[in-house]
Amino acid sequence: MQAYLTRHQMAIDLRRLPSVPTLPEGYVWVPWDTRLIDLFAEVHFLSFRNSIDSQIFKSFNNRAGCWHIINEIRHRGDFAPQATWLIASPGGCCATIQCVHPSGTEGCVQNVAVVPSFRRLGLGKALIIQALHCFKQMGLTTGCLEVTEENRPAYQLYQRLGFRKMSTSYKEIIQDDCFL
Repeated sequence: MQAYLTRHQMAIDLRRLPSVPTLPEGYVWVPWDTRLIDLFAEVHFLSFRNSIDSQIFKSFNNRAGCWHIINEIRHRGDFAPQATWLIASPGGCCATIQCVHPSGTEGCVQNVAVVPSFRRLGLGKALIIQALHCFKQMGLTTGCLEVTEENRPAYQLYQRLGFRKMSTSYKEIIQDDCFL
């Protein structure tokens, strides 16, 4: 029997954005640097492994798959390095966002990843708002992303920030035995 998760494509107007929140004490912004790809991939892996999204994106469950995703994003012609960030805590890197700009007016978030033990600190919100401000500085007018509805904390955060649902799709949950 097939099972599906609901994915919403969401967008936000970049004209009126809240200020980028201050990070918790001791946390710092780390801009994209190709030499840090392993850190970006590790944070992505630690954040998404065994998550609801890993049921439809199986590469999220292993380090090599996460490294491949980050590498593919950075090699895209529309990669937005100025909107791609890590957040480092006193204990190491704990959150990341990767972005692209597929048109002259739109910037899109590809992934927002916060390591589970660092959630509920406002890091996801800070990453999103930081990326949206970067899009605006690039002269873009719209920000977009896609979210799994069943990931309620993320979906509700995006709604609170002002993202509006533009369309809905359904992604099949990939069963592990498909890869035997």
